[in-house]
Amino acid sequence: TTDVIADLTANVQRNISTSAVSPYTTISRLLRWDALEEDVMNDEQSLLRPHTFDTIVGTDVVFTPSLVRPLLSCLALMAHVDTRIYLCLQIRCADSHALLLKKASRFGLRVEDCSDVLRDMPSCSWGLGMECKLLRLVVKKRLEDSVIIKRGKKGDKKGRSSKRSADVGKDGKGKKKKRQR
Repeated sequence: TTDVIADLTANVQRNISTSAVSPYTTISRLLRWDALEEDVMNDEQSLLRPHTFDTIVGTDVVFTPSLVRPLLSCLALMAHVDTRIYLCLQIRCADSHALLLKKASRFGLRVEDCSDVLRDMPSCSWGLGMECKLLRLVVKKRLEDSVIIKRGKKGDKKGRSSKRSADVGKDGKGKKKKRQR
């Protein structure tokens, strides 16, 4: 993560130095989806404040179910009602994509598939060949920050029970024995 942040910071600095003079300041900060309380909520010195991002763009950010809730939590926490949120992704994991579509509303977000606009943009036509999806997320309801954080930490309980079983070997008849944990 440290290497990525250093690379991103260098890219931002390079872009600032090669672009026209701007009255705006560009700053990069670490924002971990799974550590929002630490990176945003509990750091009074941080420039990261909830509901202050005007535009959020993400690419290839939906690839494992365990990160969908933290991603949605981060988007909901940093966005305000006029924030423009766009995600461009390939469906690398069907379960992750389905979970994103299913759970977005629990974070006050509505997902709109805007993939058709890629057809009208010659510079993005390659995205169709790669089966890219362009999603726009809209803040439909602003939730309390504590609710957003809590929902981002919840695990997906589907298919899990409180009593898990683990293989412990075979009984004398070649069948696997299970023990309750």
